[in-house]
Amino acid sequence: MLDNAENLSGVDLRNSAEWTWDGGNLSPARTTVRVVEPKLSVSKTANTSLVALGSEVTITLTIAHTSASETNAYDVVVTDTLPAELQYVPGSLDCTPRDTGS
Repeated sequence: MLDNAENLSGVDLRNSAEWTWDGGNLSPARTTVRVVEPKLSVSKTANTSLVALGSEVTITLTIAHTSASETNAYDVVVTDTLPAELQYVPGSLDCTPRDTGS
């Protein structure tokens, strides 16, 4: 399904497919499909509210399904730009899924 403005969660779309190959074909198969979409939330926390010059701060992004989410989310891209006052510590990125127990 295309990710476009017309394909909204909860909308029913008519769908059809016709198979054609050398020497034959199958007549169109038609069905209705319901659009379902994931709904994600992103929260951002830091291990401190004040950062002294030269010290490190750990920033955590938590990405989760909301109660309105209807399906898995694939190929998610999250971008979080560090403020100019902070510098990324090479090798410190940890993208480990956490089991929240829910």
